[in-house]
Amino acid sequence: MAPPANVSLMDSATASSGGASATSSSLSPSASALLLVAGTAAHSISDLSVSSVTDTLTGIGSWTIRQRQSSLSSRFVTWWAWAVAGASPGSGTITVNFSPASLRYA
Repeated sequence: MAPPANVSLMDSATASSGGASATSSSLSPSASALLLVAGTAAHSISDLSVSSVTDTLTGIGSWTIRQRQSSLSSRFVTWWAWAVAGASPGSGTITVNFSPASLRYA
């Protein structure tokens, strides 16, 4: 299988102080693009998960979220999510929502 013809890193965040969500800068994906977001997050007190991924783009399909809690502690989660852009996605942001609010994410 050949690699994708066009892969673009559109935004990134590293070792940010946390909160209830993380939002990308403005993105302008191409038509029919596969949008992929991924990261890790930690919480010091409670089990952590990604509760949803939302966007302000036009014609994006539903987001599929996969996540795995650490085998050492459920307070650490690695996650990835994807959706497919429509014919004219325009510009907008992608937001990852944590439950409960995380202390740190990357």
